[in-house]
Order: sequence, then structure tokens, then C-alpha cells
Amino acid sequence: MASRGSFSGERAPARKRGSSVVPGRGQPSRVALQIDNCPGKYQVLNDVYEPHGLHHGHPYWVARRSPCHIFHTRANRWVISSELDDGGRCYAFKKDDNVASNPAVCGGSWVVANDQGQWLENPNM
Repeated sequence: MASRGSFSGERAPARKRGSSVVPGRGQPSRVALQIDNCPGKYQVLNDVYEPHGLHHGHPYWVARRSPCHIFHTRANRWVISSELDDGGRCYAFKKDDNVASNPAVCGGSWVVANDQGQWLENPNM
């Protein structure tokens, strides 16, 4: 499922030129996502996330073993949180300027708080 112990998932379909449809938006995902290599107190995020429906018009996923969700916020970012809400409080986030169909295809790294409470990019996650 995950390559090199990293985050993996489905690929976004190509956008047609001049199309106003955002790939993945408004369509539930059918592909599970996996988070690996999250260290320290946030190891609970290391899990397989199953597709569960739509939230804010984007697909969202629920972890198999932990009480976590992956979802898109209205603030152009994907988050991992214990609550399916606006994403204001989360364990990790990933910036999404291009409104990708899922966090595996939006580029960039997940940002996670370390044990001192500093938010740092984790390129291995």
C-alpha cells in the first residue's frame, strides 16, 4: 500500500482544459490511504484510513484502529484530527493550494507538532 513507508493513495484524474470541475471534489474516494513514520506521541496517526464519504464537498477517511479522520478543510489544507469538523484543531496538516482529490497527490509534506509543541514538516510521513 505505502511506498518507502510513506503516505500513499489514489492518483487524481487529469483535468480537462477549460473544465471547472475539480477532480475528486464531490466524489467519495474508493481507495484507502496509509500514514506511516509519524514518530513520538503522534504514532497513533500511523494507520490505514478507509474512505467514508464526503465532508465539505471532499472525500474523507476514517482510521481503522485509532479515532482519527483525514479530511479537507475550507482553508485549503488536508488535516488529520480526532474530530470531523473545520480542522482548526488537528494532529497534522498538509497544505493544498491546488485542491487535490486526496492528500497523497497534493504534494508537499505533512506538518506535525513535535514533543515541544513546535509545528515541523515531516517529509518521511
